[in-house]
Order: sequence, then structure tokens, then C-alpha cells
Amino acid sequence: MHVPRMSHALTLLPDGSVLAIGGALDEQVPRHDTVERFDPRTETWSPAGQLRGGRSEHAAAAVPDGRVLIVGDDRQSSGSFGEIFDPATGTSIGIEDSMGTSVGCAVAVVGSTAIVAGGHLPRSLFLWTAL
Repeated sequence: MHVPRMSHALTLLPDGSVLAIGGALDEQVPRHDTVERFDPRTETWSPAGQLRGGRSEHAAAAVPDGRVLIVGDDRQSSGSFGEIFDPATGTSIGIEDSMGTSVGCAVAVVGSTAIVAGGHLPRSLFLWTAL
């Protein structure tokens, strides 16, 4: 990795590469807003883009069209939104996160529905069809 990070999310993409999303160097520094891609064929990391804001202890899952849904944050510094990161362009768009997802949640995508569970949420399971 070009940027040392912990508490980041790893997401497998359809092409076999892996994204390292957000995280931090330690608990005292600002959260990373960067994304890096690991190519297992060449065993190399490369910059892949930037998030709308730094995130740590969040969750991410690939969407069938190749984009990545990102939810949660340990300090809620990302505000009350999730993000959809597009690895093809290296950009991210904010999406309303009315669920208020936070640290410790997990996400899985099935078709066009995201299942978000756990974390510091008032409820323990949400189905999100806004993808």
C-alpha cells in the first residue's frame, strides 16, 4: 500500500482486484479519504481515487454494476450519508443514509438491495433498495 492504514475496508471487485478504502494510520490522525487498488496479477498497489470524506471502521460491498457501496464511520465524520464509489472513474457520490449507520455495521449486496446489519444502530437490520 502507498498509504499505511488500519480500520479500512477491503472489497473484491468483479475483475479480481481489491480496493482498500479509507481507514487511518492510528487513532490520533485524521481518517483517510483515499482508495487504493491491489492487482493480484502484478502484486502491486495503485491509487484508485478519493472518497467524499475520511472514513474508518466502515463497511463496503461491491454492487453488481462494479461500483462499491460504503456505509458507516467510527466518528460519524462522514455525516449521515453513505457513498457509492466508482472504481472506473475514481470518484464517489453521496447517497442519503437515513438509517444512520455507524461503526461496526456490516453490508452485503444482493441484486439491487443492500442488507446492512449490526453496529451502533437503533435497529439491527435494514434492507436498502436505493442502489
